[in-house]
Amino acid sequence: MKAPQDRDLTPQQDKFVDLVVGGMNASQAAREAGYSKEYARRAADKLIRNNTRIRAAIDKRRQVLRDSMAITRENRVKSILEDMELARQHKNMNAVMKGQEIVAKMGGLMIDKVEMTQVSVIEALAAARARVQRPALPVIDVPAEPARAISLAPKRARVNPFQD
Repeated sequence: MKAPQDRDLTPQQDKFVDLVVGGMNASQAAREAGYSKEYARRAADKLIRNNTRIRAAIDKRRQVLRDSMAITRENRVKSILEDMELARQHKNMNAVMKGQEIVAKMGGLMIDKVEMTQVSVIEALAAARARVQRPALPVIDVPAEPARAISLAPKRARVNPFQD
């Protein structure tokens, strides 16, 4: 973002400030702004620390940049409305409705309701134990020796197919 030139800065200093605010380190910015390579290597950091006009310009432009990029309710709603218009042009009504829902929630028109009740931990644990405990199954007395067990199936006569 190019800020208007500060009257106190030379065009070279102004370019240096823009490059530093844009993310370059001081040496690179000084070379790009037109300072000699030797000067840029030796004194670029001093330009920022010792020159109050350059320091003030950097601080001012960084603040302008921060303000323009700040996430506020207003610029979020504006962005959502732009997205909704794009969705409407592409006939994506689900996206339009979701955008309306988000804007309504941001405006306080819709509130996600959460019910909270006070619960006794002791009572909740007792109820959980009662759900887990099952009545004992009936015990069936089974004889220890299978040979003596009584078969309930009907007895069939054995037939030997090899007998005449």
